[in-house]
Amino acid sequence: MLSAYHLLIVMVSLSTCEVLTSRPRPQELIVMTVATDANHDGYQQFLASVIQHKLTLEPVGVGMEWTGGDIETKPGGGMKINLLKKAVEKYKDRTDLALLITDSYDAIMHGSQSNIIDAFMDLQASVVFSAEVFIWPDASLAVKYPPVRTGESRYLNSGGYMGYADSIYKLLTDHEIADADDDQLYFTNLFIDEYQLQLHGGSMYSESEAPKLSPAEAIDRMSIKLDKRSTIFQTLNGVLDQVDIKYKNSKSYLFNVGTGSRPLVIHGNGPIKHKLNRMVSYLNDAWTPTSGCNACTKNRIDVSDAKELPTLLMTLMIEETTPFLYHWFDRLDALTYPKDKLDVLVHNQHAYHEKLVSDWVEKNKDTYKSMKYVSSAEGLNAAEGKNKALQQCIDEKCEYLLSIDSVAQITKPDLLEHLVSLNKSCITPMMVRPGLLFSTFWAEKNENGYYAQGENYRDHVTYEMMGVWNVPYTSGLQLIKASKLSLLPENPYKVGDMFPPQDYDVAFAYNARKHGLFMHVVNMEHYGHLINPDSYDTSRAAPELHEQFTNKLDWELHYLHEDFYKISVNESYELEQPCTDVFWFPIVNDYYCDDLIHTMETFGKWSGGTNKDERLSGGYENVPTRDIHMNQVGLEDHWIQLLKDYVHPVQLKVFEGYHSTLSAIMNFVVRYRTDEQPSLRPHHDSSTFTVNMALNTKDKDYEGGGVRFIRYNCTLVGLRKGWMLMHPGRLTHYHEGLPTTGGTRYIMVSFVNP
Repeated sequence: MLSAYHLLIVMVSLSTCEVLTSRPRPQELIVMTVATDANHDGYQQFLASVIQHKLTLEPVGVGMEWTGGDIETKPGGGMKINLLKKAVEKYKDRTDLALLITDSYDAIMHGSQSNIIDAFMDLQASVVFSAEVFIWPDASLAVKYPPVRTGESRYLNSGGYMGYADSIYKLLTDHEIADADDDQLYFTNLFIDEYQLQLHGGSMYSESEAPKLSPAEAIDRMSIKLDKRSTIFQTLNGVLDQVDIKYKNSKSYLFNVGTGSRPLVIHGNGPIKHKLNRMVSYLNDAWTPTSGCNACTKNRIDVSDAKELPTLLMTLMIEETTPFLYHWFDRLDALTYPKDKLDVLVHNQHAYHEKLVSDWVEKNKDTYKSMKYVSSAEGLNAAEGKNKALQQCIDEKCEYLLSIDSVAQITKPDLLEHLVSLNKSCITPMMVRPGLLFSTFWAEKNENGYYAQGENYRDHVTYEMMGVWNVPYTSGLQLIKASKLSLLPENPYKVGDMFPPQDYDVAFAYNARKHGLFMHVVNMEHYGHLINPDSYDTSRAAPELHEQFTNKLDWELHYLHEDFYKISVNESYELEQPCTDVFWFPIVNDYYCDDLIHTMETFGKWSGGTNKDERLSGGYENVPTRDIHMNQVGLEDHWIQLLKDYVHPVQLKVFEGYHSTLSAIMNFVVRYRTDEQPSLRPHHDSSTFTVNMALNTKDKDYEGGGVRFIRYNCTLVGLRKGWMLMHPGRLTHYHEGLPTTGGTRYIMVSFVNP
């Protein structure tokens, strides 16, 4: 049975083709969209594109309760037609007005009014619908569609359509539809009815009759047409390999390589909405290779007046045992954001960190606007801790929720001001694990919601492309507008049984994407870096000592002597030479020395100080000491790397002409005290050169001690803690260890290139 719309077509005296070609060019264009939630970031993104292209927009249904069903995975959307009927009624007699009706949570405008009307006129139709490569919701109707060429889209998509206002009204009012019924099926049936009608010459027919026209002839006569070549509407689902972002000077645009078109409305239909969001970081001139991030300067918030800055709920999350946590707190203390604008909630999940965290809370409880502490004793897991913080923000009507995980080391003191200024719903500074590609964001996700390799990811993490990027996942540090929290469901860090509790961040990203909270990452500057906690073993006496490979940057900050960098960066720096060819220079600080002593004393298996030594391959030590080898405490490789990274460059400078691959078999800590072994007899070292580093301080930790180089009659006492003596081992530098007369003296010794 034909619809009222198509009965009207049958009664038209002129051919449909004649009617369409005689219709005048619209003088005005109005964009209309159903958007019940104007707070949805998709709508805000759409609105920005409308404004950029200076289009006229009439949103419909703003603030109304959505009763159109769950259209993300099921049929529905009839509510859109019912709302649009009322909204379009005032234009029902307008023949000079074009209406473009589009979804807005997952679409953007990508062209001017004149470009859109030009493309519409070229299609010679009363109404043009967007087209896609998948049929929905009734697959059985596929055979009733006209065929298309390779690269074209065959099936109607109701997420975008355009036409003369009078024709649009006739379509919307053709027959009744319930709010929960499917809008795409409504329009699909109208399109198929007209196509079948025109196949039979535009007259009443029975299904048993053979078509009178070819598909191409029938399509030419239709008043409803599909934008199969994406000249106006580009649906993305299923054709991502057919579209590409192109650049021309400071302009960027989407290009359909299959049809050669430059679409003017881009729709992230179906399950790939995050793909559109990624594209929006580039499209509409947001970013280009020649001009960089044009979008980064738009809609910024002025943060120059500290008194006008918003109040943040800063939640500090220690969700895993984390190396160098004291530096994390130090860097938080160094932030320039006004402390009276920061409410602080600390959640510590691990008893190992309890003293450090509670001490910081006690020290700073009066420094910030407020301070709350959820200790490890309360037993909240990470997801529960995050949800508790979010709920506190809602209850206390905070302006922003700032979540900082203990792995995120902030090195930019004004980071918080910078993030606020960007004016995003959810913004994360890009941080990476130094030397790796692991970062605070993903550029892509797989169908299960987990990491997938994404386009341009490497360019982002290496700062080859800098800007603000819409991404499907962020972690480590997030600044979220409190006004956007209403978009999220209750307990957004959990999604039933979809993700295990430890993947609370993946669950949050899923909920954010699903409910219209867009996540952005910014890499306009260097903001800090990520700690890697994966190998942090708190059962060790000094676990940070073992982080030399995994977290080298923080290890260097924590353990290298502050004056060592004078040597490494200053070519003209003159090393002290207290004895002939004995060079003295700072290498590590008190933390390293103390942790190394603590490691050795905790291990406790000091050698007997006799010639018999089963640790050696021959079982015999010619010049025995009371010592522990580095390989006994799992630090052999770490120490050799220290020699290669920091000592070898110094050796090349002072022992000119000696070039070799550094190796050291004997690396050990010696303990001198009066009741064990107070001194060491004169000897040569079995090395090309030796390094000897004091681990504690004369007259504070011990009395006496020192070293005497006999050939040169040169005695050194009171060796500086953390400073290294470097001297030839064989032949020239016969030496002895002078008696320790009180306390305990520790030194670290290596025989290099034996």
